[in-house]
Amino acid sequence: MRDDIYDVSLLLELALDDAQHPSIRRGAAEVAAIHGTESAVAQLMSVLRDRRHPPARRMLACDALVALQAPHLTLRAIEDAAFENDSSAVRINAIALMAKLKNLRSVSALVKLLRDRDASVCEAADAALVQIIEANGGREQAIEKMLTRAAELLTRGKPQGAYAIVIAILVLDPLNARARLLKARADVH
Repeated sequence: MRDDIYDVSLLLELALDDAQHPSIRRGAAEVAAIHGTESAVAQLMSVLRDRRHPPARRMLACDALVALQAPHLTLRAIEDAAFENDSSAVRINAIALMAKLKNLRSVSALVKLLRDRDASVCEAADAALVQIIEANGGREQAIEKMLTRAAELLTRGKPQGAYAIVIAILVLDPLNARARLLKARADVH
């Protein structure tokens, strides 16, 4: 379906209306995704990044991004909200949504957030890491999946992405990280 056929603005206003029931907001975001995912993502990201909006509205924008069910388009925006927002509540909400998505690609961002100045952000990041790792079969399986992803990135000429994954693995499994890295390099070559 073409993104330019429908104007999803009214649907997104409904998705961001905190007077509406959560199921109504989520449904409006899902319909917006059906009729214009890229447009919806752009508009929601604009709300999320605009500090003139109150934190509650920015958190609803983050929730709506998840409701779009397009993590390939929205995950980076949600991760950015966990770092770049001036509101601890918005940042913690973004971290909780990363946990809800259960995507191992968020592990690198969450590892960085473990060193945040805000203790509540650190705690949320730690809890999200635990949830994502458990949802991906536990630490051993999650690390194996991450190593496979790092090897794929290396073969596609994306060493920075692979490096970020390896750094996250060092934090998750510091005692075995070197051996795992050497094994992953051998598997690639």
